[in-house]
Amino acid sequence: KWQFTTGGHIRSATAISSDGTLYIGSYDHILYALNPNGTVKWTYHAGTAEYEPSPAIGPDGTIYTGVNDFTFHAIAGDKPLSSAACPKFRCDLHNTGRPQW
Repeated sequence: KWQFTTGGHIRSATAISSDGTLYIGSYDHILYALNPNGTVKWTYHAGTAEYEPSPAIGPDGTIYTGVNDFTFHAIAGDKPLSSAACPKFRCDLHNTGRPQW
């Protein structure tokens, strides 16, 4: 039907919400929210880290994803928050393997 090109590799599966929005994380440091017709709904920039794990969608529409700097992001599904406003959880995987809130 359509193609979408990101600025980096994609190493994870795509999450699809109940309204058909597709969420794709890329090695270009961006999480893309795409409309069902392939147009960009919004983007969320992860700073200098790349998206590796597949995004997941919570029951309230929140998008949960991790990046390769060992941080975990929770992003409002209907509109992205800035990185400063986004609830962010740090996972201390190297030391204890437990999330640090």
